[in-house]
Amino acid sequence: MAGGLSEDTILIRSSTTYLSVEDRGRKLSDVRLGQRPLRIGRRPDNDVVVVAPGVAPYHARIEPMGSGHRIVDLENTTGLMFRGTRVPSHVFADGDVIRIGERATGNFVSLVYQDVGKRSQAQQSAPVQRVHLDRDVTTIGREGCDLTLPSLQVSRMHAEVRRAGKGHEVLDLGSTNGTFVGGTRVQQQHRLRVGDVVQVGPFKLTYTGRSLDQLDQVGACGSTRAA
Repeated sequence: MAGGLSEDTILIRSSTTYLSVEDRGRKLSDVRLGQRPLRIGRRPDNDVVVVAPGVAPYHARIEPMGSGHRIVDLENTTGLMFRGTRVPSHVFADGDVIRIGERATGNFVSLVYQDVGKRSQAQQSAPVQRVHLDRDVTTIGREGCDLTLPSLQVSRMHAEVRRAGKGHEVLDLGSTNGTFVGGTRVQQQHRLRVGDVVQVGPFKLTYTGRSLDQLDQVGACGSTRAA
């Protein structure tokens, strides 16, 4: 069975869709879902091995379907449950929970479908305020930063813009998905020039020399000012 993965670890992978496997509220693993089928069951030759009451030797198969996935029951005794009803198969939507287990005992394994990519696309439309670079260090990240970018593709503490002489440099803080300037990933720190486009997750920001401004969909600087 795949080892436990943090949220940020998963985001670096080529796929942003994964399955969280839980046994009675305890997370067992986060499994990346891609473009090949995965089989779930108790036997060690499954792609996802789950040793728990009610799980058959070969229990179910997850198959790619369009831009998403579906799960198919392999005709075992306990089957698949979605919202309390047994189903032969189910096409996943983000957040759906499929349960495997014994109704008599109430012991269930939960399979939680997580579509991080679609979430981040929805979050990308959120407006981002201009951040003035009037401090020695300006932090960028998903939570508790000077510039907060609401996307799961952005690490909690993602990058910093530091004063450097009369200008600034950007420093990636070991983020999972990286910080890019002009399409090139920042390996350590990068000296910024006026007009540089800094990309953090799905957000593109223009460096003006005194601030970072969000680009709109057609590439023009946004006009929202910081409060």
